[in-house]
Amino acid sequence: GLDETRFWWRRPWLTGLVDLDTGEVIDIVEGRSAAAVEAWADTVAFDGLAGVEVVVTDPHGGYRRAVRDRFAPAVKVVDRFHVAVLAGRAVSDVRRRRIWEQQDRRGRKIDPGWRARRDLLRRRARLSARGWERVLAAVRADVGSEDIDGELLWTWAAKEHLADLFDQCHTIDHARRRLWWWYGFVAEHPVPELVRLATTISAWQDEILAYFTTRATNGRTEGRNRIMKHVKRLGFGFTNTDNYRLRILYRCRPLPSTQPATARHQPASKS
Repeated sequence: GLDETRFWWRRPWLTGLVDLDTGEVIDIVEGRSAAAVEAWADTVAFDGLAGVEVVVTDPHGGYRRAVRDRFAPAVKVVDRFHVAVLAGRAVSDVRRRRIWEQQDRRGRKIDPGWRARRDLLRRRARLSARGWERVLAAVRADVGSEDIDGELLWTWAAKEHLADLFDQCHTIDHARRRLWWWYGFVAEHPVPELVRLATTISAWQDEILAYFTTRATNGRTEGRNRIMKHVKRLGFGFTNTDNYRLRILYRCRPLPSTQPATARHQPASKS
């Protein structure tokens, strides 16, 4: 698993490489570019790279090039969580744009769209009754009447349909058919932010569909990212990449097991 974390403003990004089978952090690389990952891969023996069967990343072009050039036999997978993040970002962008177009300002507490900003990102099955009320008020305010046929509604519905694809499809063929239907849904409702999302999904379609053959996610990688951030807070602001890397490896790698010491029986001395 490959994923980036923030370091500090002079060197903002680090890439963590995690073994998805064990959750062990393999190494920490400075940067989040293809060159950074390729330079690390060049230091690893070829047998080690050949043993990698699946690589899970977020939809980042640098990671895609590095995986293609250095992990060619491995199956490339885009993490489903990051697909959900892209869909949620499209909903938030539409919500902000519509408030600007209607009110000529950013959202405030008096705006239904602002009050529903978190509910719009939740899955519909997890919405409470109050959450549903806020969502309905937001999509109605988007068009200014009881008719809720607006851009915010279509983008929110597209986000839900995309999430259903991961939950309801059990084979890659089923997922591919469902994804083509989703493209048609976007074509019928060409909201600019939604079209941009569909363009990104189309560019990463093979990597997204690979999830349905591997069922691999970056869950363990995200969990290690949380530990990395905790290590950084405990260090009160690391500025040395080497020290930060060593502290993370010490925290996230299992310690070598040693045989417990045994006390030897000493015979009583004769006086």
